Amino acid sequence: MSFGCDPEITLVTACPDDLEALCALEKSSFARPWSKKLLADELARPLSLVRLARPVSGPAAAWLCARVLPPEAELLRIAVAPAHRRRGLAGRLLAELEAELVGRRIETLHLEVAATNRAAINLYRTFGFVPTGRRSGYYDRGRTAALLLKKDLS
Repeated sequence: MSFGCDPEITLVTACPDDLEALCALEKSSFARPWSKKLLADELARPLSLVRLARPVSGPAAAWLCARVLPPEAELLRIAVAPAHRRRGLAGRLLAELEAELVGRRIETLHLEVAATNRAAINLYRTFGFVPTGRRSGYYDRGRTAALLLKKDLS
């Protein structure tokens, strides 16, 4: 797959020094961003994969968080800064995650997404995710359902 993403952006494993950048991405991407403590906990969790997209200059462009519980993994979060959206960066992060998981012999990748998030749902369908369920009233204080999706990687 080609994502037309800026080659000047590198994907790296996030570290505690990236905490402020992760907080900024969260605040620019979500109405209910993860707290600084939650982000720090995720960075410290041995089963978490936290990846950061860094441009050559300027603030961080995107981030992704997944948790690996062999033989499965769950995509917990993916966010792209407004200035970097619609350039294929989310797809690049997802492709890199899948490649890493396949290398770790992970069989299935799960995720949940708001039923109203058409852009994300389209991205996940492009990557071959299929619906496995629905949680009514999961997001937005009970107003929006969550779609459960999965992709077999084996």
